[in-house]
Amino acid sequence: MSRIELIQAKLERAYKHISDIDAAIRLFFESSPYVIVAKQDQQTGDYVSYVESVRDVPADVPLIAGDAIHNIRSALDHLAWQLVLSAGNIPGPSTSFPIFDSATEYETRSERKVKGMRQAAIDAIGALKPYKTENRLLWQLHRLDIIDKHRMVVTTGSALKASTIMPSVRDKLLEALMARRLPGEPIPDYKSLRGRPHVINYALKKGDIIHRVPESDMEDDAKFAFEIAFAESKVAEGESVIQTLYQFFKLADQIVAGFEPML
Repeated sequence: MSRIELIQAKLERAYKHISDIDAAIRLFFESSPYVIVAKQDQQTGDYVSYVESVRDVPADVPLIAGDAIHNIRSALDHLAWQLVLSAGNIPGPSTSFPIFDSATEYETRSERKVKGMRQAAIDAIGALKPYKTENRLLWQLHRLDIIDKHRMVVTTGSALKASTIMPSVRDKLLEALMARRLPGEPIPDYKSLRGRPHVINYALKKGDIIHRVPESDMEDDAKFAFEIAFAESKVAEGESVIQTLYQFFKLADQIVAGFEPML
């Protein structure tokens, strides 16, 4: 196998894990894991929707997510290894793709990780600004990989993603559209659209309120959308597991492709 193929093998394995998670999540949601009940608040008159029951996320989701994260992060370390070899040098115990919390850390600690690479490769890595303040996605990948080495990456299958747009809001949207609508322009079905959730909660449990509307906006067929999200405080809180993993994969794939001429 060529140098690039050795690195891509790691990414291909990660993609397989992501596909497995995607399938597991779809199966989980098809089982209707959430029961939502609405009742009227006797003090305010509002109608409140709350979680009557919620099932736990299948245990294999965080396990496979950790494997996907590790393979993506490892692909970048494999890239660093091959960049040293392609320069005619021998990788050392510190050879790895440098990712840090800050620019200062990168400046003071990255040299040993990139030692033996051609200067062009070192400059290209520096141009990625692989630290939290400038490349948060890359930093998240790095931090989640570290977390998974010590404990299971925390996810929650009860993150509210969106809810039906309230009738009063739909009326305003339709009014605004009609005011500027061109002849023949189709009118969207605003009832089928989902707005941002009224209540933000990344770890829903029984009894949690997810929606509150005045009596005039109450609908018996209000719909809610959920997703499995990371619940890692200060790292990846409330971010979709599947979307974030695909973003990690795409970023690493682009980075590896960009360095291919240097291998």
